[in-house]
Amino acid sequence: MTIYTPGSMPISFPMKYAFTLLDRLYPTYRPHKVLKIADGMDCAPEAIAFILAALLFLFKINFAIIFISVLVFPSLIKILHIRSNYNNFTVYSGVIFSYIGKLGLLTSLLTVLGWFSVGWQGLLAFFIARFIGGLVNTFLEAREKRKIRDASGIVINEFDRCFIDAYRFCANKIGLTLDYSISEEELESDRWQIIYLDYSTQDPLLFQARNFS
Repeated sequence: MTIYTPGSMPISFPMKYAFTLLDRLYPTYRPHKVLKIADGMDCAPEAIAFILAALLFLFKINFAIIFISVLVFPSLIKILHIRSNYNNFTVYSGVIFSYIGKLGLLTSLLTVLGWFSVGWQGLLAFFIARFIGGLVNTFLEAREKRKIRDASGIVINEFDRCFIDAYRFCANKIGLTLDYSISEEELESDRWQIIYLDYSTQDPLLFQARNFS
């Protein structure tokens, strides 16, 4: 059974497990907010790349520095998230980007800005760096998934890890355990259904468009 975030990111964890974990954070963090943060975790490297590129374009920085910066910093964000080191700015930049970044408007605006500030060389440096950075992030994600599979026998996708990252980010804020394993007592409780219903009331259109049951 697949769970979807507000940004339609698929999470393959069993529904009872996922919403039992979200119950720990409730009501300080309602499920919609946690799952939106999961969207932000997924988008954070790309958001940082766009913010960084916009600043470099505005200050007309050399194309070589644009290439190195846009290649290195988003990948560094990915590494930090994999190691459960989260920064408010990067996470919430990712959340904002998850709302507006996929519309194509930001790419168009950034392209226009780059063309008139740093020319085709700067733009080319940005897009090549993003392409290589995407390959690097894919490699880092694959290596992390392989480590988890070898250690626990559990196969997860990158969105499952974003969900766990979002849980750990929120749990750290309110002083809860970062351990995402569920006790037998928690599993025997039916409170997860309350959290499920809370999410369905906050995102009724998402529940209509996606099959949650």
